[in-house]
Amino acid sequence: MAEIYVDMSEAVNLDPIDNGVYEAILEAEPESFEAEDSKIPCLKWTCTIADIEGQETVKGRQLFRNTPLVGKGAGFTELMLEGFQVKYAAEGEGNTRSVRFKTEDCVGKRALIEVTQRSYTDKKTNAERIVNDIKRVIPLAA
Repeated sequence: MAEIYVDMSEAVNLDPIDNGVYEAILEAEPESFEAEDSKIPCLKWTCTIADIEGQETVKGRQLFRNTPLVGKGAGFTELMLEGFQVKYAAEGEGNTRSVRFKTEDCVGKRALIEVTQRSYTDKKTNAERIVNDIKRVIPLAA
């Protein structure tokens, strides 16, 4: 049996962070994907905890939020845009309402994110673990 050496000096900490409100930045455009079960088009938002005073122990940590582009949950995408103060255009009203934006406009945007912990059971392995959720995105004061 071979012995393997793994250099962990730059390994990302995957432990959940404490509940709280953190300043975060969108360092990349949200990524499009199709939800595995429902096949609904979604966006994956990667929020990186900012390097500011008081956040030294979690700076650089990445938290993710998936938002649908259609259906009942589509409003969560608009809440992400509002929270990170990304420019977008709204069209129509009520059931005919839609929003349009450019993903590149998201890069570099900052906001406060409210983070909570919850228990998660992996569907494939049935293993249970604690994960983080982004519960709310709060615009930074101008």
